[in-house]
Amino acid sequence: MQILIPMSGFGERFKKVVDDFPDVHLYIYGDGKDYEKNRVTDEVKSLGLENNVTLNDFTPDTASLIANASAMLVPSQAYESFGLTIIEAMAFGIPVVATDVGGMPEVLAHSGAGYICSKDDPKEFAVAVKKILGNPSLALKLGLAGRQTFERRFMASKMASDYRKLLERLI
Repeated sequence: MQILIPMSGFGERFKKVVDDFPDVHLYIYGDGKDYEKNRVTDEVKSLGLENNVTLNDFTPDTASLIANASAMLVPSQAYESFGLTIIEAMAFGIPVVATDVGGMPEVLAHSGAGYICSKDDPKEFAVAVKKILGNPSLALKLGLAGRQTFERRFMASKMASDYRKLLERLI
């Protein structure tokens, strides 16, 4: 199993998942200052997750990474304005677990593509991840719902058409 996660707020949440799924591997991608990356590295070591976590820099080529993931985890604690990674996961039919930060609830809500958890509740987050990893049919169902939501709400052609209709009403 492969899980993708932007580089932030993962530690306690992922440790609870590894306890039940010891072979799971977490790939973390993101930018940050050296002291931030060191904090993540230190957290991985302090939790004994060195064999389950790989830290990576930001990569613009996310398509193959997302397409091969078992789930997209977005445990942001602050500063998520929209949730583009959620939409990217939906496009590939990958289930999502995200926190209730910024615009992510709006993107994920009513999509059936995954779970929105409190940013302050690592246990709730871990339970949601374990539901997906422990139930392949649920993961497939969430992924399909995400893909349908992507097609219905977020495809470029759909968004451009909706934007054009809005402009026509305003003019």
